[in-house]
Amino acid sequence: MQELSATEISGRESRRERRYFVAVAWGVLMGCLTFAAGPLAWLSANPIIAAIQWALTVLLIPGLLCAAMIGSLIPGAFVNAVFHFGSAWLVLASVARLRKSADARR
Repeated sequence: MQELSATEISGRESRRERRYFVAVAWGVLMGCLTFAAGPLAWLSANPIIAAIQWALTVLLIPGLLCAAMIGSLIPGAFVNAVFHFGSAWLVLASVARLRKSADARR
């Protein structure tokens, strides 16, 4: 069994930190976009921008459902932030695992 070098350990830590940063940034972005759900739902005349608005509105549905039940956007923004942080973390971990298995096959 091989021992891990310091560069391999620091490389793993920096990947985890990047994954954490990207997941937090995505969660915060989606949480903040919850407050702009009204203007996002009014589709633009430009079909490309309308498609982006539609996709963002669909991504905000978990928090908007919570906000509709509670009656305030603040808990909805929190729900969206936590939901999207978790989903981004899982997607990034899955991609890292797939890359690792692809490198092991070579």
